Amino acid sequence: MSHPSRPNLTSCHSADTLYSASTLCVGSVNDDHRRDGEDRYCSKDCTVQEDCSIAPTHEKKANGYHSTECNLQEAIQPDPVPDGGLRAWLVIVGIFCLAFTAFGCMSTWGVFQAYYEETLLKGSSSAKIAWIGSVQYALVFTPSMVVGRLFDKGYYHSILISSSAVLVLATMLLAECTLYWHFLFCQGFVIGLSCGVITAPSPAIVSQWFKDRRALALGITACGSSLGGTLFPIVIRALLPRVGFRWTMRVLGFIILTSLTVAVLTVRRRIPPSHPSGPLLGLKPLKTPAFVIWCVATLFVYLGNYTFLAYVASTAVSKGFSRDFSFTLVAIVNGSSGLGRVSAGIIADYIGSMNHMIPATAITAATVLAWPAARTQSSLVATSALYGLSAGSYGALLWHPILDLGDPEEMSRRIAILMLSLACAGLVGPPMSGEVNSAAGMQAMGFFAGGCMLTGVLIACFGRYLLLKKTWGKI
Repeated sequence: MSHPSRPNLTSCHSADTLYSASTLCVGSVNDDHRRDGEDRYCSKDCTVQEDCSIAPTHEKKANGYHSTECNLQEAIQPDPVPDGGLRAWLVIVGIFCLAFTAFGCMSTWGVFQAYYEETLLKGSSSAKIAWIGSVQYALVFTPSMVVGRLFDKGYYHSILISSSAVLVLATMLLAECTLYWHFLFCQGFVIGLSCGVITAPSPAIVSQWFKDRRALALGITACGSSLGGTLFPIVIRALLPRVGFRWTMRVLGFIILTSLTVAVLTVRRRIPPSHPSGPLLGLKPLKTPAFVIWCVATLFVYLGNYTFLAYVASTAVSKGFSRDFSFTLVAIVNGSSGLGRVSAGIIADYIGSMNHMIPATAITAATVLAWPAARTQSSLVATSALYGLSAGSYGALLWHPILDLGDPEEMSRRIAILMLSLACAGLVGPPMSGEVNSAAGMQAMGFFAGGCMLTGVLIACFGRYLLLKKTWGKI
C-alpha cells in the first residue's frame, strides 16, 4: 500500500492495454529511500507518458525529505495483443459455437420457409411466411446497441448465460406451435432476439485477442454459421420423415444446448470493462464519412443476400424438385460458404479485407442475377455452391473494415450501427422480394436482389477510395 504522501496517479488506457502507472511507480521506489530511524519519506512527482521508464533522481532538501522525480518512459510497455495461444484460440472456439448456433439458425430459414409453405402454414402466402424469417433476421442484429453498451460495462457473461437458456427453451417450444402468430412470436421474435443478444459483442471480443491475425480469426468464427447452416438442414431433412416436426425441433434444441454450453465456458474478454458514462445511443461514429458509406453499402448488399437464402429452397420446390433436394441446396449454400469464409480470412491478411470483399461480392451479385435461369438440378447445385463460396467472403470480413474506423472506445457503437443496417436489410429484404416474386415472377425477383447487391458493391468501392485516397493499395 502506498504512503499518503505519494500521489495517486490515473491509469493509462489504450485499445490494447490497461496498466496502472501509480502501481509501477510505487513498486519501483526502493525502500532505502526512507531514512532509518526517521519518520521521513520520499516525495515524488511522476510524469506519465505513454511509453516510459522510471529513472529516479534524488535531491536533499532543507526540510529533510528526498525529492524523487520519476521519468516514466519505458516501464509502461503496451500489453501486446496475444494473436494466438491456448486462451485466445479457446475464445475463438467459443465464438465459433455462438455463430454456429445463432447464424446457423438464421441461415436455415430457407428450409423452414419451404416446409411451412407445404405443410404447417399452407394457407398463408409466401410473403406472409417470409415475415417470420425477416423478423428473425432483423432481431439477430437489432439488440447490438444495448448489448454492446452492457458489454462495455462488464455484464456480458451473465447476459450470455440467461439468453442461452431462453434460446434453448424457445427452440423446444417451437415444436408446440400450430398457428401463424405462434411461429412469428417464437421463431421470429424470441429466437431472433436471443441469437442477437448472444452474438452482438463477438467482433469486439475477437479484436481484444487478435490484431495482426484478426482477419483469419474472424474468418474462422464466421465458419460457425456455415457449419450450423449446413448441419441443421441435414438434421431436419433426416428427422422430419422419421420422427416428425416436434421431435425434430427438440433434437435441434439439444444440439443448441451443447453448443452454447461450450461457448459459456470458453468466451472471455481480455481487457477489463471500460464502464463508459456517455449516452447509450451515441451517434459519434456517424461523423466518420467512410463508416457511414460502409454501412449503406452493407444495407444494399444484404437486401439481396437475404433474398437468396430465404427463397432458394422454396423456388426449387416451385420448379418441381423434391423437398429433400431443396433442403440439400440450403446445406450446399452454407457448406460452400464455410470454405469462402476460411479462404477470405487467409487472403485478406495478404491483400486487405476490402480488396477481397468487393470483387467477391460482385461475383455473388452476378450469381443472384443468373439464379432464375437455373432450371436443372446440376445448375441449381452449381449456382448454390458458387453463391455460398463468394458470399462467405463478405460475411466473414464484414466487421474488419470498421474496427479501426474511429476511437477504440466507440467500437461497440460502430458495431451496433452496422448491425442496425443489417437488421433493416433483414427485415424488409425477403418480404419485398416475395412481393416482387408474386407480382412479376422469379426472374424479376432475381434482378431485384442482384441489382441491390451490385449497388452495394459500387458504394463500397467509393468508400474504399475515400479511405485509401488512391485507386490501388492494401486496405
